[in-house]
Order: sequence, then structure tokens, then C-alpha cells
Amino acid sequence: MANEAALAEYKAIRSEIEQLNGQIFATISSSLTLNLAILGFFLEKAPTSYVLPTVGIILLFFGNLILLNRNRGAHRLAYFQKYFIESRIPDICWGRVYFAYRPEYDKRKTILTDLSERLAESGTWLLVFSALINVIVLIYFGYVSKTLGPGEGINFFVACVMLGLQLFCTIVMTNYDPIDQTMRALAERAQIELDN
Repeated sequence: MANEAALAEYKAIRSEIEQLNGQIFATISSSLTLNLAILGFFLEKAPTSYVLPTVGIILLFFGNLILLNRNRGAHRLAYFQKYFIESRIPDICWGRVYFAYRPEYDKRKTILTDLSERLAESGTWLLVFSALINVIVLIYFGYVSKTLGPGEGINFFVACVMLGLQLFCTIVMTNYDPIDQTMRALAERAQIELDN
């Protein structure tokens, strides 16, 4: 009976993780599409619409926050599965394998495979890279037009701050060690309570 309850919980968690993965794909796709549309419009109107790449960076930032939030939710569920379900049903091993993969992969990686793995595993870096392209576009058109005033300077400053903020959030929010440590501690505490 306990295994049936754990199996039902496992199915619910897997379903929720799949739902989060769908939201992640939708967020990446819509953020990139919207940014490309903004850049296309900017290139048509440049340099009179100098603020548009910055608007794209701001939209990419908010898309990245949604993406990071969904990734953390998926990791929280996967760690729950690893510590609370897979310990009761040894035949289920998705969480254990998923989290054991990275250390094992790191032993065999090269620079190129590491880069491809990082890009494949996280769309957040793709959104950061897209925001960087927007900053490069601003620099290029600012250099070409040479008629930029203080407003454009402020716009460029805002673009750089938003890119930096996006990079900072990505670095901080992709550290899943606290989630792992918390779930492990909760599982150990639950086991102690069951033993008493």
C-alpha cells in the first residue's frame, strides 16, 4: 500500500515536471521571438529607435526570471523525488541518475562538449546571450551614427545594467545546492521521525 502511494506521488511529480518543462520551452520560444521582432523593427528604423534593443533586453530579463523560476521548481520536485520517493521504491531511479549524471559527465568532458551541454541544459544562458547581442547592436549603431546624445547614453547604461542583472540572476538562481541540502535534511529528519 505504501509503495502504491509513493508510485502515485511519483507519477504526479513527473507530470508536474513535464508541465514545467513545457512552460520552459514556451518561455524561451516567446522571449526569443519577441526579441527578434524588436530587433527587426529596430534595424528597419535605426538609429531613430535606439531604445528598442533595450526594450528587448528588459523583455529577455523578465523571460529569464520566469525561466529560472520554472527551472528551480523542476529541480525542487526532482530532489523531492530523489529523497522521498526513490528511497522507498528502488526501481524508480530517475532523480538519482539525473543528479549523478553531471559529476560523471564532468570526468569525460572537453571544452566543446561542456559548452554544448551547458547550452543544451539551460535556455537561461541563451537568453543572456541574446541580451548581449542587443548590447552589441546598441554599441554598433551608436558608433555608426556618432550623433547620440545624453538620452542614448542613459539608454545604453540601462541596457548594460539590465544585462548585468540578468547575468547575476542566472548565476545565483542556477545554484541548486541549497535545494539539494534542504531536501536531504528534510528526508533525514523524516526518517528519524519514522524510526522513533
